[in-house]
Amino acid sequence: DKEDKEILTRCQETNKGVKLFYYDFRDTYKIQQYFLIILTARDLVFNLILTLLFDHPLVQLIIFLIMNLAMFAYLFLRNPFKDIFNFIQQVFYEALLFVALIVLIILVRLDLNDSTNENSRDTLGKFLIYETMIFTYGTLFITGIKILFMIYEMYKAHKAKKALQAKQAQEKVQIKYLDTETSPCNK
Repeated sequence: DKEDKEILTRCQETNKGVKLFYYDFRDTYKIQQYFLIILTARDLVFNLILTLLFDHPLVQLIIFLIMNLAMFAYLFLRNPFKDIFNFIQQVFYEALLFVALIVLIILVRLDLNDSTNENSRDTLGKFLIYETMIFTYGTLFITGIKILFMIYEMYKAHKAKKALQAKQAQEKVQIKYLDTETSPCNK
C-alpha cells in the first residue's frame, strides 16, 4: 500500500544509523523485514532446547528438524534477501543442517536400539566430518565469490566516476571555448 511505503520511507529516514540491519533484505512483505529477528529467535529457541531437553536427544533433534524445515519453507516462500548470493548461502547452511540432523537422528536411533554396528557409526561419523569440511570450504567459496563481485562493482563504479569526470572536464573546456568566442573583446 501507499501508506505502508510512506511508513517504510519515514522509518528508513529516522533509522539511518541501523541501516546495516535491514539493507540486504527485501521490504515487499513485513515477514521479509523480520528475517534477522526470526533467525535470532530460532537460535535462542535452539539453545533453550539444547539446555532444557538435554536428556532427550531424539526430541531435541526432531524439534530442530521441524525448525529447519520451517526455515526452508520461509526462505522459499518469502525469500527475504535482495541478493541471490545471500539467499544461496542461507539455503546452503540450512541444507547442511538438514543433512546433519538426519544423520544425528540415525545415530540416536542406533543408540536407543542399543545397536552395536560399529560400521554404521563409523560411516555416519565420517559423513559428518566430510560435511563439516563442505561447510568450511563452501563458506570460503561463497565468500570468495561475494568478494569478487564486490571488487567488480567497485571497478565499475570507479570506471563510471572516471568517465563522468572526463565528461565534466570536456564540458568545462567547451564552455570556456564558447565563452571566448562570444566575448565582446573578440569583436
